[in-house]
Amino acid sequence: MNTSQDSEGAGAAALWHFGRAEFDEGTFELRVDGRVLDVERKPLEVLLCLLRHGNEIVSKETILETVWPGRIVTESVLTKCIAKLRDALKDERQTLIRTQHRVGYRLTVPVRVEDSRAHAVEHLSAPESAFAVVPSAPAVEPVDAVAAPKAAQAARRPYLRGALVVAGVLAVGLAFALRDRAAPPPAEKSVAVLPFANLSDEADSAYFTEGLHDSILTHLALIQDLSVISRTSVMQYRNGDRNLRQIARALDVAHIVEGSVQRAGNRLLVTAQLIDTRTDSHLWAGQFDRSLSDVFTVQAGIAKQIAGAVHAQLTPEEQRRIERVPTTDTAAYEAYLRALEVERRSSSTRAEVEAAIGQLEQAVARDPSFALAHALMSGLHDSLYWAGKDASDERRRQARESAEAALRIDPGLPEAHVAMGRYLYHGERDYGAAIKVLEHARELAPGGAEVPFWLGAIHRRQGRWQEAVASFARAAELDPRNEQVLMEYAFTLTALRRYDEADLVYARLEAFASRPEHIRLKRGTLQWIASGDLGPLERALDAFGDAAMIDCDLAMAHWELYVVRREFDAAAQVAMSCDDSAALASDAGGIPNTFFAAVARFWAGDEAAARTLFEQAGATLEARLRDRADEPAARLSLAHVLLVVGEREDAMAQAQRALDELPLSLDAVSGAFVMKMAIGFYSVAGETERALGLLRRSLEMPAGEHAHAARLNPVYDPLRSDPRFEALMVQHGA
Repeated sequence: MNTSQDSEGAGAAALWHFGRAEFDEGTFELRVDGRVLDVERKPLEVLLCLLRHGNEIVSKETILETVWPGRIVTESVLTKCIAKLRDALKDERQTLIRTQHRVGYRLTVPVRVEDSRAHAVEHLSAPESAFAVVPSAPAVEPVDAVAAPKAAQAARRPYLRGALVVAGVLAVGLAFALRDRAAPPPAEKSVAVLPFANLSDEADSAYFTEGLHDSILTHLALIQDLSVISRTSVMQYRNGDRNLRQIARALDVAHIVEGSVQRAGNRLLVTAQLIDTRTDSHLWAGQFDRSLSDVFTVQAGIAKQIAGAVHAQLTPEEQRRIERVPTTDTAAYEAYLRALEVERRSSSTRAEVEAAIGQLEQAVARDPSFALAHALMSGLHDSLYWAGKDASDERRRQARESAEAALRIDPGLPEAHVAMGRYLYHGERDYGAAIKVLEHARELAPGGAEVPFWLGAIHRRQGRWQEAVASFARAAELDPRNEQVLMEYAFTLTALRRYDEADLVYARLEAFASRPEHIRLKRGTLQWIASGDLGPLERALDAFGDAAMIDCDLAMAHWELYVVRREFDAAAQVAMSCDDSAALASDAGGIPNTFFAAVARFWAGDEAAARTLFEQAGATLEARLRDRADEPAARLSLAHVLLVVGEREDAMAQAQRALDELPLSLDAVSGAFVMKMAIGFYSVAGETERALGLLRRSLEMPAGEHAHAARLNPVYDPLRSDPRFEALMVQHGA
């Protein structure tokens, strides 16, 4: 329901109430508990627009047209206004202003407006959270849509609350059913380039076709006036029948490009066609029969033809970048494409990555000025370093030197700036410098999803959570079927305890994921920490059968479930079924499986077996910390070991050092993880005051402890007799 007419009748003295806040149109003041907040004019105008729509979703377009009538304003300006409102209202968890991804915003609390006589004009109830009733595995293609306002209002009527589950399921189903009707049309200058068909006779030629397709996408991403879907999201359409209209709807584009590549010796035949899927009309088709040495001319020609056919304007600088020839050495380029194939895989072994680096070393030996090859080599070195496969200073140096070489050779190459941004982020934790470099990369290639993805990750480390959400949302818009992007997006929402939104992202991902059963596992874990219900997690794990015995990720998920169910013998057994040197690994450090088995035996009361396992874990952890000292998670695990074997003073020193190594000010994500580990350590150590103090902070901050998880976790058993622990659980809804 729209209350704008009522509010206009109230005149300039209209007073809006929402939650503990109120907005006075007469004085244009925003107050909380009677205190006036210092907020600029434009954010307040955005707030007024939301207030006049009650609890309805207000599209970004509506807000822009209302607040900036007749002006061209980018969405980033609106995003900053929303961020300023949330900052002033202390609304980091979006309990007042909720983002509806790719749609707009809405107020989530009751809205009431009074006229000058202080009479209530309208009262709108905020919708009930439907998180607990979202289906665990929707059979439809999920989107970020919401049911029509009338349906939402009906679902809030008191007589329906007794049938909450049924109403919730119907509401979600209706939201999906109305998606196409409610969603805005795709942008006019939007395009998805589907994977080209490989028609070559040679079996070992797919890498060349994929490389050509990748280059065309890279060229298109350079064009400011064009919206292009990133590579990961189109690769699922490599095989099988293609219903172009359905694909266009799934990717939210107006145009589709199809093509084929046939290579025979030194000859290259490339065909491509551009289709307007709204009318099924062919806008352009081309055939290029060239020498292999002309491959860059072919790639640039196709990109320019596509842009011209959809009336996207190219600046002279964009045209120059598109026509740039990265190398004149065909053999060097082929080596680069073989390495690129490895880099583009969802997972690669260390041996495969090192083999790809070897290909790139051959490429730059043939052509030292091949900046693209240097940039790709930096990224591959970084992938080994950050994942912990080779966390040595030498590997970090190689990532830096390759990025520096790429920038030195071609300062205008977007990939070179991305490589340097990654290095500064992972290798130096210099977030400010990394952002500066990545922002320049975005200026050079505004249509790429890679930059907003990395910016989201960095903003998250900085504790700039709302900016992280906005960046991941943008990356998901540009690359809507990229599993890694959506996983990080959902993780970020979960860290902010926006559980229902995180579940919607997981549901969207589950519909097309390569391994949907793993997404159901994520959703089961989310349900547990959000509501305390272990059922979805149990069902998701049961579906894997015996696979947990050969997959360490599944083994550790089972371990966690067994622990919270107090089935400690089963937890110890499943931990030992994982034979990786680090059963749990992150940039905060790796923890061996023997540690988890030892913890389970300790809780089971089997002190002798626990001590033996702890000693084994301690030897592994000490060796790991000798190789790389800055692993606070490994250090806290070692503190647990030292505590159990009777070296309390050393244990306390290791725990404090771990907290000092990775404070929240340095890393808001891993720092929060380390803090949770420290709470458990201090709980077991009998340091109740310190444990409760850290727990209080952790429950209130992003990426911190979740109350329902704490309610069940046995590591907090020593705290349960303290009434302050129970008070914290109640305060946070567990």
